[in-house]
Amino acid sequence: MRRVFSPPCLLALMALFGPSVFSGCRNPEPYAPAGLVNLYEGPVTTYHRACSSCHGENGSEYSADFQTLSDAELAEKIEIMMNGPARLTAPEPEEIHAMTAYHRALRDGRLFLMVSNPAAVLEEGHRVLKGNVTPGAAVELRKEGQVLVATVSGGEWILENIPPPPFLLTARKDSLETAFPFPDKPFNGL
Repeated sequence: MRRVFSPPCLLALMALFGPSVFSGCRNPEPYAPAGLVNLYEGPVTTYHRACSSCHGENGSEYSADFQTLSDAELAEKIEIMMNGPARLTAPEPEEIHAMTAYHRALRDGRLFLMVSNPAAVLEEGHRVLKGNVTPGAAVELRKEGQVLVATVSGGEWILENIPPPPFLLTARKDSLETAFPFPDKPFNGL
């Protein structure tokens, strides 16, 4: 399901986080984290719910040719699978792009980090960010010497009571690390 914000809610979110949160897609940078996208369910969560029973945890059952797929071939296969065997109901382009970014990270042995709700306001005005990350990774928010550690469960993470942007989001697992500034890095389309 895709989260849709009403016009008054969008204005409140823009006032809270600024208009750059909703800016258009930019060209992807090599091995960049996925960035920002407004999804109800992120690609790691979707993969584990709809794909892992056939393809294994984190793509462990993919054939050897998975490593040789170009970005375009990867995106094409993912769209076919999301519309077919995965039985996902009419995935939005953003969902396909996010799933492709996750698979690009799997293919390249990189960490995946994505904010799936660029702005969300819960009751009592608490600012919350959530997203997906490579399972087993830690997620942190860094701002002016302050470090907030996200609660991570499987491939989902959440940060509550976040400070106003800008700040840096990071993910770490073993010797791998990735980071991007929030909200300056919109979702990487293909």
